[in-house]
Amino acid sequence: MCVFHFLGSIFAFIKDNITGFSWLTGMYFAYRGLLVWRAQMTGKDKYEVAKNLLTTIYNVREKIGYLRSPMFMGGEIEAGMKKHFPDHPFNFYDQSAEDEKMVERAVMAGRWSKVRAVLLEYQVIKFVAIVHWDKPIENAFRRFEKVINGLKIRVDMLPRLDKNAQDGSKEKFNDYIFGLEDEATDKFGIEFNASIEDIKAIIRPALK
Repeated sequence: MCVFHFLGSIFAFIKDNITGFSWLTGMYFAYRGLLVWRAQMTGKDKYEVAKNLLTTIYNVREKIGYLRSPMFMGGEIEAGMKKHFPDHPFNFYDQSAEDEKMVERAVMAGRWSKVRAVLLEYQVIKFVAIVHWDKPIENAFRRFEKVINGLKIRVDMLPRLDKNAQDGSKEKFNDYIFGLEDEATDKFGIEFNASIEDIKAIIRPALK
């Protein structure tokens, strides 16, 4: 129901049926009732938005977890190579350094497409959440996206790096991109999970 229509109906009823001081009293209680009604509706909306946002954030985390798996499966290698390098002759058992870079590019592109799909869902719910929680959650979203963008830059750079580079750049990128067994030293994981906790801290009251 439109708020203005609701308010107008209540005030019209009071004006037609009550006069004088009672009319003013009636206006006061009608206004208080409107505030309660709006608070109930807003609370319900915030609960739904918070629930959907958290579900979407966890979905992003799941897809990024898959992206960060250090194991490249044969099926995804084959599918990725056929999609991105259909004219390139490829042999699983005889790979050149250039082949390895192509495999990295093809597999990571396929994995990132799944991340990108859920990030589109995130962008929709993100703007709805900003309406409810304003600047605090907008800042939290900015931190969340900054971590993801940092990962994407490294994913794009990975196939361009020489694994035998003396500066160890390839190893550094690998250590950041791919999940490590020791969570205490997983730099991306620490940054990413901290950004999720920032968002959860803001929306948690609405989930009670």
